[in-house]
Amino acid sequence: MSNVLVLLKNNINIAVLKQPKKFLLGIIVPIIILLFSAQILGGNNGRLNIGVIDKDNSATSKVIIDTLKKDNTVKVVNLKESEEKDALINQTVETIVKIPDGYEDRVINNKDVKINTSTSEEGNTSLAKNILGTEIRNINDIAKICGKNKELYKKTLESYAKSDSGSVKKQKLSDLSTQYTLGQIFIGFLILFMLNRGINNSEHYFKEKTENVFTRIFICPVKTWEYYVADGISSYLTILLQIILSLIGIKAINYDLGVPILSIFIVLNVLAVVAVALSMMIRSFSKNANQAGNTYMFVLIIMVMIGGCFVPYEFMPVTFQKLSYFTPVRWAMKSIIEMQSGIPLSSIVQYLGIMLLFAIAFFVVAAYKTSKQDKEFSI
Repeated sequence: MSNVLVLLKNNINIAVLKQPKKFLLGIIVPIIILLFSAQILGGNNGRLNIGVIDKDNSATSKVIIDTLKKDNTVKVVNLKESEEKDALINQTVETIVKIPDGYEDRVINNKDVKINTSTSEEGNTSLAKNILGTEIRNINDIAKICGKNKELYKKTLESYAKSDSGSVKKQKLSDLSTQYTLGQIFIGFLILFMLNRGINNSEHYFKEKTENVFTRIFICPVKTWEYYVADGISSYLTILLQIILSLIGIKAINYDLGVPILSIFIVLNVLAVVAVALSMMIRSFSKNANQAGNTYMFVLIIMVMIGGCFVPYEFMPVTFQKLSYFTPVRWAMKSIIEMQSGIPLSSIVQYLGIMLLFAIAFFVVAAYKTSKQDKEFSI
């Protein structure tokens, strides 16, 4: 185990202390892009026509609809369910929010229930979800506090709807749609630099092979598995450090991403494992650092583009949308967007599981390919 610690310390020293500019670049650039984008998009006063189909007709659904009406970027159009298809085809509305029958009862009983959204081919449901995200979380919190007591819930909800202050804080959501979109841009660029860090951490592997350091390591009493365990852990820790420092930076400028920092950390933490596994797999098939870097960048660009880091996947052609499900990035962005819409972390655990399955698959392929190479090396 002491060998692992020595190798681990050396790898982190190479990745961070000997390349401080490259490491800090991955932390600073996403924050700069966020602030720059805020200046550009902050003055956007366009209005979005959102259709509302209220099948619940309850006090809760009224609070939700009123939230949309109070947003100065939105014009609410009340619709009947029979008008839904025509409204989207004729583009009288870009997005439709449908509150299902029995929504209030399920909220009171602390059961999972979603507000459905639909859009035309040119539309985007993200804005409506972002606007309603905080309100839905607040309503769910009220229901939990009231402990399934219907009368108490209705009285508390009524007080909440009438006042912006009190035991439950009500936020004005006029700027949240843009703010959350900018948050998604920040997360997208952070994911880009996280994944890029994965292959950067592998540069020393090829350098050690070229300079015969790799040979000398294995002549010493260092087991093969110790080398690769130290390599994987050090790569993961440097990406983790990048995530932590980036989120501290966001906290320092007091920017609300629409998702608790801890929840974002958990999602990105899982993606960091994927980044390490992917870099090890591509490295195992590459003959040199250039080949590994070029291959990784090709895969990386495809994943972040169709995964929704820079362009919402709802804007992409249907074929690309389907392909995006085969990238771990899609599931990371989907997790962030759904949590911005008010979905709790516990409800996106399956997405984290899918990302871990990607990581396991990459690790297995990398281990198999690397073991064959080590046998050839030993011969």
